[in-house]
Amino acid sequence: AVVSTQSTGISREGAPILKPYRRSFSDDLINIRSLLPTNLQLPGEPGEEPSARRRSREEWRKLNEPELMMELVRDIAQDLDLVSLCFKILLNVGILTNGDRCSLFLMIGSGDQRFLVSKLFDVTESSQLADMYEHKPIRIPYGKGIVGYVAESGETVNIPDAYQDDRFNKAIDMQTGFRTKSILCMPVKNSKGETVGVAQVINKKDEEGPFTKNDEKIFERYLTFCGIGIANALLFQSSVIMYKRSDSL
Repeated sequence: AVVSTQSTGISREGAPILKPYRRSFSDDLINIRSLLPTNLQLPGEPGEEPSARRRSREEWRKLNEPELMMELVRDIAQDLDLVSLCFKILLNVGILTNGDRCSLFLMIGSGDQRFLVSKLFDVTESSQLADMYEHKPIRIPYGKGIVGYVAESGETVNIPDAYQDDRFNKAIDMQTGFRTKSILCMPVKNSKGETVGVAQVINKKDEEGPFTKNDEKIFERYLTFCGIGIANALLFQSSVIMYKRSDSL
């Protein structure tokens, strides 16, 4: 919070009496909010639980592909809260691919200090946004495992049988009791073509088969918009931090 002053009256000498008060982060957001469109979802603001206003997966999938893509892009277009944005992205990825569980990892650091971190892991259609803010981050070394490989190579990985791939970590299934069958993992890139994260979807819902080439195509198309949205949210997050620092001087 930022310490400032406010006038509480006039002293005997005719000067205003200043009393220190503490500004909260919400004060900063109010100032920033006045400069932005009113329908943007900002970090730190209470957001509406997406599941409370979303169609069911069955309703979404009744739309044809162009309509579905447009609606799901519109769904994330006005969100600058990183957790809320990534949560919506994963719900939408599950709809597009009919996937059971989805995760999103963001790239942190640069050079030899790069790694991937996620607070949104194994998101399903029944997951709740409020729970995402409480999750402890999962950290994955750059270049390690399937997610690390995709981040390093920039390539899509479509694995029909996870247990036949040496990069798959079977220990997670042993801990959770969940059985991973197929995996579709793809880089998330910004407008410059730089990898800013990795999205992963596990198991086709209610189906035994692996992810298809069409799943890859629609997944990649949607992640193009997601990469831009994530980059914007990260930029706004940095701007808020800089704003707070400058306002405290």
